[in-house]
Amino acid sequence: MSSSRCWCNLLLRLVVVLMATYVISDIHGCYDEFMTMLRQIQFSPADKMYVLGDIIDHGPDSAKLIKWFVNRKPINIELMLGNHEDMMYQDTRGDYVNLMFDDVSTWAINRGMKTRANIIEGTTVDDRRRFFNMIAHSDVAKLIDVNGLQYILVHAGLMMFDYRNLDDLLDHQTMFDMLWIRNEWLCDKHRLPCPVIFGHTATPMIMTSDMKNGSIGCALNPANDQDGHIIKWQNKIAIDCGAAYG
Repeated sequence: MSSSRCWCNLLLRLVVVLMATYVISDIHGCYDEFMTMLRQIQFSPADKMYVLGDIIDHGPDSAKLIKWFVNRKPINIELMLGNHEDMMYQDTRGDYVNLMFDDVSTWAINRGMKTRANIIEGTTVDDRRRFFNMIAHSDVAKLIDVNGLQYILVHAGLMMFDYRNLDDLLDHQTMFDMLWIRNEWLCDKHRLPCPVIFGHTATPMIMTSDMKNGSIGCALNPANDQDGHIIKWQNKIAIDCGAAYG
């Protein structure tokens, strides 16, 4: 799939008025593409952008993204927590100086060694200190209001159950589920109180079965042979279009 098409579709624009609200996820080290996207949408101080985590790993420029987020990020762009930032923070035990971690840790299994080399070479200790502080205070989930409509923002999804109301649904989520959940969320049939925008699972991996009827297959697509595009069904909006994978 083409990188330009993927990045065009990866960005969800919620409002087309004087102020636009954007939601993006899983930048995964694609610094140049992210900068190009900001220029293409003419992102302005009047706009708002939420980044649903995972700006590091996979792609070539995790260090450049970290430096940009801690040194140049405008106040109207908000970084939320993804599972890859959480892996780095937890597995290094907050060691922003050396980023040392066990070679059988979760981050190591998820290509953390390559990312560590890139970050150590391309950032200062102070950059890393500030980034660790940023992710330590980042939201895992967020409820926003855009033009009178509510949206839930979360990195991976929600563990669904027979909840009483919106507060009950959000109050009973675990950090692990909000950062890591896949099939239990993708295939769940509970009615959602409002749209949920999420990343984590690249949309080319989602096995769609009957989108016309609002349903989706309960398995991932092992061939990963679909183009990346935003998928919407049953008040779920999947926006990780796999930009880091080409």
